[in-house]
Amino acid sequence: MPVFQVQPIAASLPVEVEVAGGTIADLKAALANKTGVKEDEQRLVTRGRLLEDSTLLESVDGRIFLARASCVSFEPVEPKDEIQLRLKTIGGMQNELRLTVKRSLPAREFKQQALLRLGKPAEIGYKFVASGQLMSSEATLAELGLQDGDVVVVVAPRAPFHVRVARQVRFAICWLLGGLWSLLKAVVCALGVLPGTMLRWLINAWYDPWSLVRPTSPEVRGRRIQTLGFSPQMLRYAPGQNPRGEDLTVLLSQGLIGM
Repeated sequence: MPVFQVQPIAASLPVEVEVAGGTIADLKAALANKTGVKEDEQRLVTRGRLLEDSTLLESVDGRIFLARASCVSFEPVEPKDEIQLRLKTIGGMQNELRLTVKRSLPAREFKQQALLRLGKPAEIGYKFVASGQLMSSEATLAELGLQDGDVVVVVAPRAPFHVRVARQVRFAICWLLGGLWSLLKAVVCALGVLPGTMLRWLINAWYDPWSLVRPTSPEVRGRRIQTLGFSPQMLRYAPGQNPRGEDLTVLLSQGLIGM
C-alpha cells in the first residue's frame, strides 16, 4: 500500500499513513486510525485549496496539511465598521494625520471632517484622491472600497490667475535684485582693490621708471648691450640708480617726450 505524509498544523513532524484506497476519503480513514481525529473533523488542504473526499490522491501535487474543523473557519469575515485612514496633504500643506471614521460614513461628511482636522475651509474646493481616483462625494467610504490603513491624498486647489502672476512677478523681482546686489558687491570689491593697485604701480614707477618700458620676458632676443667698463658717471641714470627720482625725470624729458 502506498504511504503518504500528512503535516498536522498543530504538530512539528509529519504523520506517515498507509492508504488502502486512492481517494481523500480513504486517506481520512487512515488518519482517523492513526491520529484519533474523526473523519468529519478533518480538513485536508494543499496549496491553499481544500481537498474534497472524492479527490484522487494521484492528482494531489504538493504537501498535504491536516487541520481540525474547529481550527478552520470558512465563514466570511465581516469587515470592521470603523477604519483608520491616513491623510496626506500636498500643494501648500505638509501635514499627515490619521482619522478614524466609519465605513458607512458618506464621503461628503468625511471630507468635511478631514478639512476640519487640517484647519482648512471646506468651501475652497480641495480634491480627495484614494487609490489613484477622485473620491465621489455621493458614495460612502464602503462603496469606495476604502479599508483600514488606506491613504487619502488631499490636494489643495490651484491658486487664482492673479495670485500666480503675482508670485511670478515677485520671483522675477527677487532674481533681478539678487543679480544687482551681486554686481554691486563686485564693483565695490574692484573699487576697493583699484586704489591700492594704482598706488603700488606709481611707487614702482617712481623708484624704477625703466620698468614702464622694460621687457617683461627675462630673455631678450637680439644684440645685448655690454655695460662693463662704463664709468659710474655714465651709469648715473641706469635702471635702478634713482634714489631721488632722477631716472624718472630723464625718462620723461629725454626718452618719452623727446626733449
